[in-house]
Amino acid sequence: MNAAAILDRLTAAGVTVRPDPEHGDRLRLAPPDRLTPDLLELVKRNKPALLAALRERSRPTPEQLNAWGEYLLERAAIMEHDGALPRAEADRRAWAELLSKYPAAAAHFLPGGAS
Repeated sequence: MNAAAILDRLTAAGVTVRPDPEHGDRLRLAPPDRLTPDLLELVKRNKPALLAALRERSRPTPEQLNAWGEYLLERAAIMEHDGALPRAEADRRAWAELLSKYPAAAAHFLPGGAS
């Protein structure tokens, strides 16, 4: 069984799986009462493949990167023009807005990802 099939099986069982943000070599599984001994053993045997698959799934697409870039430019220009903000302040606020509106962007753009 490949990693995608295992993740699908866990999802079907009501288990969410994600990499531990503080320990890159660990997985977080929840809720614990949904984990059968068989599922737990399956996760243990395939942990490296599951981590790799989850990292790949979280990687932004080129379309997302393009959309985030366009969002930043547009919001900063609006804040600079309509809000009469200096460009540096408009850029700072546009970044803050982007990261609050699209948390996935934080994982891509910020060192260490979002906390």
